[in-house]
Amino acid sequence: MAKQLLGIAESAESEAVKLAAVRDALDRAGLKPPAQVELSAKPTEPWEEVMGDIAMSVGRTTRAEHRAARGRPPEEPRALPPMEIVDAEIVEDGPEPHADAPRERAERPSWAEDPPGTPARTSRELVRLEDAVGDVAAANRRAQTARRRHVR
Repeated sequence: MAKQLLGIAESAESEAVKLAAVRDALDRAGLKPPAQVELSAKPTEPWEEVMGDIAMSVGRTTRAEHRAARGRPPEEPRALPPMEIVDAEIVEDGPEPHADAPRERAERPSWAEDPPGTPARTSRELVRLEDAVGDVAAANRRAQTARRRHVR
């Protein structure tokens, strides 16, 4: 049947017949033009209205202006209730310790102490990764040796 419609569309002498045959073939193929188009504006949802108000008024509208625009009365300033001081301590301001100042160290267990003759590293400068890994490995070996001595 589709072949017959296409045959009519190709061989018909009248343009109207050709057009009707092509339309019928397209309709059967599922390519119909839309029957009716309805356009309407849906009412805004409440959350859309709130978000629109927020987006439009951020940084430009005071709370009082916003309340007035909504028809609400201005807010009365609220006074805080008097507070009672329960406990206080006066601390005198003193010099703040410098960030690089040495801090008091906590007591270290005897097995964690560096063996005598180990150079103390007090510098906080950056080191290469390879050097840091080597330092950690050496510190672990020293700690294991000290632990073994302590256990015996």
